[in-house]
Amino acid sequence: MHTPNSSMVKCVTSLSFLLVSLVSIYTALWVYPPQKNYSWSQWFHRTPTVKIKSGPAVPIQIHPAQLAAHPAQLAMTEKMERESLSSSETVAAPTRTTTTTSSGSAGAGSAAATPTQFKEELESAMKLVDTGKPADAVPILTKILEKEPNNEMALVELAMIHLLDFKDPAASVPLLERAVRVNPGNQVVMSEMLGAYEEMGQPETGMNILQQMYEEQPQNRELAYGIGKSYSDMGENSRALPFLAEAAKDGKNIMAMEQFAHATAATGSVDDAVDIYRSIVDKEIENQKSGLYASEPDQGVEKVALARMAAAHALMEQAQQSGVENTEAAQEQMAEIGKLAPTPEAKAELFEKFRRKNMR
Repeated sequence: MHTPNSSMVKCVTSLSFLLVSLVSIYTALWVYPPQKNYSWSQWFHRTPTVKIKSGPAVPIQIHPAQLAAHPAQLAMTEKMERESLSSSETVAAPTRTTTTTSSGSAGAGSAAATPTQFKEELESAMKLVDTGKPADAVPILTKILEKEPNNEMALVELAMIHLLDFKDPAASVPLLERAVRVNPGNQVVMSEMLGAYEEMGQPETGMNILQQMYEEQPQNRELAYGIGKSYSDMGENSRALPFLAEAAKDGKNIMAMEQFAHATAATGSVDDAVDIYRSIVDKEIENQKSGLYASEPDQGVEKVALARMAAAHALMEQAQQSGVENTEAAQEQMAEIGKLAPTPEAKAELFEKFRRKNMR
């Protein structure tokens, strides 16, 4: 009997690590399957999923009314929602020199006000909301919109007062629609509009409005992404594909590419999904090399690693679907991930981020 040489031991150890890593990805997605159909409001009004013995993860949903006995908690969740909407990089008062009505037509007007012109008024209105006086904020926001109809922050804040404080989704939807027209790239506001229509029992109305906007602006890839993502989140991936394909076409929107890959895989085209995931890996590596993440290099490493993990998962699905026990391509991706996350702690953190990212 002879003792295996050191290279053989290293090889076996390496293969064992890759196998464990791949199993971890599957565990992350199958033990915690994607959760769909949550509007932005519902996300802040639910508790984390809990795993039932011998069964899948089950989301425990709590309606805002059930939190009435805990006003501090409800106030906190509503404050978090407002801050997410108001502090988004995409939320800013427009600086164009014409105004746009809710029907999309441009109207004449004086030079649009810059965000700083209404900064004090907006801060005053938000302070009133935070101190439990939303009704007092309404005239301030209304006055801003009289002077600047396309002030996105005023539109959103007034809409959220109607939606969250006055519990009146019907009054919020015209304001949210105007905000989406001002900035189609604000996916959070778009989601709120769809959620409000759903709360009114008219889920198709919101989607019809978005598609009407897209017909008016067929080159608007932000709108295409919003429509495609909304359909995909509802589980209607076949309807989502043409919109996501358009949104991802130029390769500039990584999130659109990821959603496109997800929807493509969900419709059974795993081979095409693998190609999209590989192109995402290439794009993230290109972004990293170009210095896009120079100010936050760790973020660049993480994005590349997460892209490789998604590609590895798709490759494993491809191998399973084809019935061929060939996981070499997936193992190559996992080997590269091992270089980016060399310690067990780093790998565990990465797997957790991957799991959370895929809880759609």
